[in-house]
Amino acid sequence: MAPRLGQALTRRIVWLGLSLLMVSLAGFIAVRIPMSQEQHAIVELGRINQSASALEVGLLNQATGQRGFDLTGSGRFLTSYQTGIVQFQHASQALDVSARRYPALKTAVDRAIRAGQNWHRLYGAPQVALRMAGRDVPGRALEQGKIQLDRFRRAAASLHRTINAVQSYRVAQLSRYIDEVLIAAAVLIALLVASIVAMLMRELRRWMEPLAQLTQAAAHYARGQLSHPLGVPPQSELAPLFESVEYMRQAIKRQMEHVDALAQHDPLTGLLNRRGFEENVAGMLRHRTGSPASLVMLDIDGFKHINDQYGHPAGDDVLKAVSEVLVRICRSTDVVSRHGGEEFLVALPGTDHPDAMVQAERIRAAVEAEIRTPEPITISVGVATCRRPESLESAQERADQALYQAKQAGKNCVVSAESAASTPR
Repeated sequence: MAPRLGQALTRRIVWLGLSLLMVSLAGFIAVRIPMSQEQHAIVELGRINQSASALEVGLLNQATGQRGFDLTGSGRFLTSYQTGIVQFQHASQALDVSARRYPALKTAVDRAIRAGQNWHRLYGAPQVALRMAGRDVPGRALEQGKIQLDRFRRAAASLHRTINAVQSYRVAQLSRYIDEVLIAAAVLIALLVASIVAMLMRELRRWMEPLAQLTQAAAHYARGQLSHPLGVPPQSELAPLFESVEYMRQAIKRQMEHVDALAQHDPLTGLLNRRGFEENVAGMLRHRTGSPASLVMLDIDGFKHINDQYGHPAGDDVLKAVSEVLVRICRSTDVVSRHGGEEFLVALPGTDHPDAMVQAERIRAAVEAEIRTPEPITISVGVATCRRPESLESAQERADQALYQAKQAGKNCVVSAESAASTPR
């Protein structure tokens, strides 16, 4: 039973887990695409920030080279100036491409590039050309160049802030997606746990209810109440167990009925014994309404002589022959019993005293006429009609008294309890 329970639970849990896994995979795929886009954007914005820094470095290299060349005339500073021009151009191209992909950066990118180009066009290139021609740079031009350089620096700083703002927004979006994934995962796990618990409870209830039914039935059987139906739960793994218990109940019930029947019947003649007779007749006498009932008690005459003369097997044959006569003559509603030894007792329900006397005489005459082995057999009979109210013991005592009077009257006769009551025993 336990392996079947485990297999059933395992199948259901695996099915539920696979279902939730499929839902989880679908949800993860749906969220994974925007998450990948945000991750790519964050990385690319980092490279754009590096390009903005390269743009700033390129212009600063131009300004440093221009100023150094202006002061010293050294070609080393002129090289630095030219390198800065190349750096600025490369960074400008990269930022221009990035601005087309991220429109939020376009204004800041254009402003920074334009400020750098203005410095180069209005101040840097003309001042280098003047110095190369051997002429001095006017002081006013130096002030204008410094102002233009400050504008570029402010534009570059603004570009960095804009890039950082866009990058922060993308990071926040990615964090939101991650939070949604974690929340969805937590919800799915909670649903899985709740579903498993609910499934366990339902499965256990599906098993416990039949087990409770089985326990209740077992309590009835322990008290000997084998008529209590067990019933088999439909579509249950416990059905084979119930069927086995039901089979055992039926077998035990049949065995007990057989034992009870043996306890109530005489093994030699097959008739009811004293116990069986009393259990069948006592209730009949208690619950009869207006209908009469009579008892016929009979005893085989000279039975001890037959046992002594011919042996006990012959005596057993006589007992069985008398039993067969009683069964043949009596009605199906009559209760016939071997009361002990060679004595028999018959209950005649619905039979008044005259009819009981007639029936008793028929039995006596049939025994005398039919049983002649090992010698002619006769019986003495006492008849008592039950009074109201009267117990079985009282009616049986009166029939026994009538039988005694029949023996005293010479045997092979029928005596009524009413006539025997006036004769002292």
